[in-house]
Amino acid sequence: MAQNTANATRETSLEEALWNDACLTLEMIALMVRNGIANNPPSLRIKAHAGPVREHLMQRLEEIVSKTVFHKMPVGIDEQRLIGGLDLSATLASGKRIASKGLLAQCHDEMLVVPMANLVPSETISQVTSAMDNGHVHVERDGMSARDQAAFGLIVFDESDEGDQPLSESLCDRIMFHLDLSPISYRVLQHAVRPDFKQTATSAICDNTIIEEICALALSMGITSMRPIQQAIQVAILNARLNGRTKVLQEDVLTSIRLSLLQRAKYLPQPPADEVLEEEPEPEHEKDEDNHQDQEQSADLSQKPLEDMSIEALASELPDGLLDQLVATLSLNAKSMSQGRKGARQYSHKRGRPVASRRGTLRSGQSLDLIATLRAAIPWQKMRRSQIEATVEGSCDRIHVRPQDFHIRRYKENTETSTIFVVDASGSTALNRLAEAKGAIESLLAEGYARRDHVALVSFRKREAEVLLPPTRSLVRAKKSLSALPGGGGTPLASGLQSAFLIASEEMRNGRMTSIVLLTDGSANVALDGTGGRAQAMSDAMKVSEMIAANDIPCLLVDVSKLASPKAREISQALGANYLPMPFVSSKNLSDAVRASR
Repeated sequence: MAQNTANATRETSLEEALWNDACLTLEMIALMVRNGIANNPPSLRIKAHAGPVREHLMQRLEEIVSKTVFHKMPVGIDEQRLIGGLDLSATLASGKRIASKGLLAQCHDEMLVVPMANLVPSETISQVTSAMDNGHVHVERDGMSARDQAAFGLIVFDESDEGDQPLSESLCDRIMFHLDLSPISYRVLQHAVRPDFKQTATSAICDNTIIEEICALALSMGITSMRPIQQAIQVAILNARLNGRTKVLQEDVLTSIRLSLLQRAKYLPQPPADEVLEEEPEPEHEKDEDNHQDQEQSADLSQKPLEDMSIEALASELPDGLLDQLVATLSLNAKSMSQGRKGARQYSHKRGRPVASRRGTLRSGQSLDLIATLRAAIPWQKMRRSQIEATVEGSCDRIHVRPQDFHIRRYKENTETSTIFVVDASGSTALNRLAEAKGAIESLLAEGYARRDHVALVSFRKREAEVLLPPTRSLVRAKKSLSALPGGGGTPLASGLQSAFLIASEEMRNGRMTSIVLLTDGSANVALDGTGGRAQAMSDAMKVSEMIAANDIPCLLVDVSKLASPKAREISQALGANYLPMPFVSSKNLSDAVRASR
């Protein structure tokens, strides 16, 4: 009971400390906004899902900077809306090219809010970071050239979890403040008060010693880019100004490290081990001489480097539980960086996320991007009209579109894959090779996890099939479900195939490339209606297999019988599947066969 109370108290203190840091960050952003966003744009990353804590923080920020406008950027915003270009309607109405400002230019000296920033396409991130670096947007397209100011403040919401796409490193590198609100509960907010800074200094100086200290601390965290270091220096200056100081002190450095660098650390700095100095014995007459000088030298030897003292001070200042949370975050980030690709991106003309259209010939199954086509045609209207008027009497005010102006719509999608394992756990298989089948599946699961594939597990025994694991990317869940797989009973092969077909159909509707891996000896003896009888059971299994083959679902059948089974081979032919007998299967050729079956 006492231990539970202590844990609850520790969690509350951690939440309060994190919320106090969040409130302090808002005050620093308000100070930057008062000095002009265009002169010193603030940037903030909030790691948290949508919820009352995040909403409360944004409401508090809007109250502090009440005169600032916040613009929200959609995740799937197109290039025209983002950076601007030709205003088609105004151009058609006036008869001359008129440019329109994009969202980035509209946010000049204001704030841009990016929800679900970890899902924003890399092309959009590149446009945003380019505007952040240059302070303007330069557009060269549609026969026109435009340059608009785009110095804006930035707030991004990082909603990534384990297995999700992490926030872009290039964007993360350019953000000054980094907050993690995920451990904070709403009850902490009810008792929080806004910090009161009675006197704010107009400026503060950061001397070279402090700058060297920040650089050393950043390097000890594995941060080698100059941008985070410059941002940490600026945060330290802001903290000194808020506290009415004209010179940056070590406590300002520790605050800046906590608010700006800790969430970006590759690893956490370790406090230096205490060094034990071994002294040689000295003669008695030498101990009496120069006693004052010896004391000064001893003090100098015991003094630690400044960065070591800062690391110790930082570790002691952090609230209980924050270090453990940061260690877990670092291991999660390392795992995300070492993961394989979620799926190769491919361009399609039918489905996916819209991307910039391209010139091309309109063919069957493709759709014309009318707006882009008109944009391509408008710069040539004067010349085309003069050519037509030279051959045809009178004037022609219509828009003249030529085949070379055609732009074809394109969509980008990730080719994620799903592998559905259908395991025969009946008595005949359990007596033969079920243990070896589990081992083969585990090797496939590990390889699929490295590629971030979805996996599902279906078991069939006794009277019907059972979905032990719906499609997931969790290797731990898959292995637990596999280890708990029971054996024994009848062989409802048709029911197992039918369950796999339903899962595969749903996965294909979700846009994933789906394949079925069936491990069985083919000895079906339970029909779809749950009744016994080998003839009816085999007939039902063949019908479901033909239905799977008719829907072009790639399959692999692994024959788990001791000797190659004619029934299993017959099922594989009806499925149109690759056939592998278990006696000749190794983990490598089984993995190769699964990849080949997709």
